Amino acid sequence: VASLRASALEKLATRRRLTLEGKGADGTPFTAPLTLDAAGSDARALVGAAAGYDGRVRVVAAGRALQDEGTLEGQGWPADATRSGAALRCLVVPAPRREDDDAMEIDEKARLLAACDALARDRAFDLSDGPSGRRVRVNPAARGPLVRALACHAKGRAALDDDAAAAVEWLVDADAAFAEAMRADPGLRDLANFGSLQLDVVRAYAAVGDAAALDDATARLDAARRALVRRYDEAYEPRGVAAARSGRKVPAAFVPLARLLVLEAVAARAAGAVDDARKLTDADAMLSALRHDASALAPLESLGHS
Repeated sequence: VASLRASALEKLATRRRLTLEGKGADGTPFTAPLTLDAAGSDARALVGAAAGYDGRVRVVAAGRALQDEGTLEGQGWPADATRSGAALRCLVVPAPRREDDDAMEIDEKARLLAACDALARDRAFDLSDGPSGRRVRVNPAARGPLVRALACHAKGRAALDDDAAAAVEWLVDADAAFAEAMRADPGLRDLANFGSLQLDVVRAYAAVGDAAALDDATARLDAARRALVRRYDEAYEPRGVAAARSGRKVPAAFVPLARLLVLEAVAARAAGAVDDARKLTDADAMLSALRHDASALAPLESLGHS
């Protein structure tokens, strides 16, 4: 009986086990054994110590950022059992700050999300499509998470140049809010913001400079490509690439494609792909095709265009 009980407990513990692995402060691999019952703050401290960092760290894996509040299970972190016992690759970066900065950061996010929810409840508030200005009908259940997604996306983009690790957290939060909104209103998947968000998350991964998020980055780039196809058509990418390869200029509608090609080239190089030369060539050609002579733009600028 004791043996059976011990075996049952071991199986239960196995189902609750979460192992994170990644690159430490000195570049060497590390492993951090956790359980789904661990508090987020305790998990952050353990992962930081395992990675060789003395101060506070940011931890991102499987498309989510580790939060201090709640348990790992409550935050939706997947157990090793969901990956046939394999450890989960994570991205760990230092976030040095003053002692009172953590409380300020948490308070800022709480105030922002509260403001988003208040705005979403305001009957006078409306959403419109940027390029056309047309009203976007949104399922009432999706309004709150959609507004939170847009706000977190904006915060993440603003942080990209100064604090890429903070940008990752904001952008991953935006992605989670978008997912919630799209469950309530699947039509929101066609918004340009969703594809743009995927590109911004990958850009943040690249800015942090760790290949641990490569699998997630590849999945996000695929999602961004599908979003572009839904927004335009199947010929969008072939048409733009063909024009760029032939040296012709392309309009601003191909800026998202240029971003996609550049980030795919970065991801391919990080993965050691042998065919990344073609990706780099196409990305460079697309960037060149988007450069227009200043004299050609002057008449448009004089009319108020930017």
